[in-house]
Amino acid sequence: TGVLIVGASGAGKSTLATDLLLRGSAYLGDELVALGGTSSALGADEVRPASRQVEGYPKPISLKGASVVRFADLGPLPTAEGRAELPASSVGEVVGDASVGVVVFPRYAAGPISASTAVGPTEATRMLLASTMDAERYGARSLGVLARIAASATCVALAVGDDADGAARIVDSLDRPVRPGPLRLGTVGPDGATTSATVDDLTVAMMTDGNLAM
Repeated sequence: TGVLIVGASGAGKSTLATDLLLRGSAYLGDELVALGGTSSALGADEVRPASRQVEGYPKPISLKGASVVRFADLGPLPTAEGRAELPASSVGEVVGDASVGVVVFPRYAAGPISASTAVGPTEATRMLLASTMDAERYGARSLGVLARIAASATCVALAVGDDADGAARIVDSLDRPVRPGPLRLGTVGPDGATTSATVDDLTVAMMTDGNLAM
């Protein structure tokens, strides 16, 4: 299973992804990944067969600031002042898709040691939704897919300190669930009637700002 890294610009996503690659992970993508589910109404060739499945865009890893200097030995290609791109294939294996087992919300926190804090499924869903580009377009279906991932994966907030690959060591130590249990979502209509469906019966293709490593 993979690690989905989600956060704002400057949170340390690309640096963490590069550290995970150096520790043996494979690379799925930088900046954008597509999250999907399944639906009995669609053919098998139209949708990925798992609601935690993600497809990536394996563009070069975008580095900036101190990360450009730190990974200089890997040969990143300068693109602008203080910025560079690192072809992931020069660091590790590149893969096309993966199933999410861990979701990490990093932020830089000045200090000598990185640390993690567990994030519950409700808060994780909210944080994923904040980084999703197509939530309005897909409505409840997008919320269902995000809730499925948040409920079945190990989710943590990661304070990234100045201890080199310390954050990556923390991520590597996290449990990665192999197979999630069923998750049911309920809605209440204008007439007060309730409906429910398993997230496995929903499908959505969306993009989220993040990186993923296996």
